[in-house]
Amino acid sequence: MDLSPVDQIFELALDLPEKEREKMLAKLAVDEPETAAEVRRLLANPNCRVDFAATSRSRQPVSHLHHVAVQVEDIGKAAEWYRSVLGCEIEYQDQTWAMLALANMRLALVIPEQHPPHFCVTRDDATKFGELTTHRDGTKSVYIKDPWGNSIEVLDRESLPADQKRGS
Repeated sequence: MDLSPVDQIFELALDLPEKEREKMLAKLAVDEPETAAEVRRLLANPNCRVDFAATSRSRQPVSHLHHVAVQVEDIGKAAEWYRSVLGCEIEYQDQTWAMLALANMRLALVIPEQHPPHFCVTRDDATKFGELTTHRDGTKSVYIKDPWGNSIEVLDRESLPADQKRGS
């Protein structure tokens, strides 16, 4: 996958110390003001890495889908419905949260008071998206929003149980 000039400069700017980044952007603004403005916009947006960081420098995917979360009013009734209608296996369930397993992914059932509807990806570098919170199951994650307001949970891959790390 070839990166656009803006993405190439953005990637370079992310790795520079702030003073060097500012020098580079000031020089770029003289020659290519639109490109410099777009790179500055991306750098100023704390969620910009969500759409850019989907690939590593080697262009290999670094995010893996862990689960999709839907809001329900009654965890018990919803878990039973998904189990009986879709054949999901209930991995965990309490009064406020359940994790269901399908053949190729997980479905989280959450109550509106505790979690937004979201999808969750696992990453080795989850801390670069913000401060991680430890959950009741020992996993650690941070919630971010994409530029369109959708919630994304970025889960630290190392905090997963060993049986969930491979291919998560």
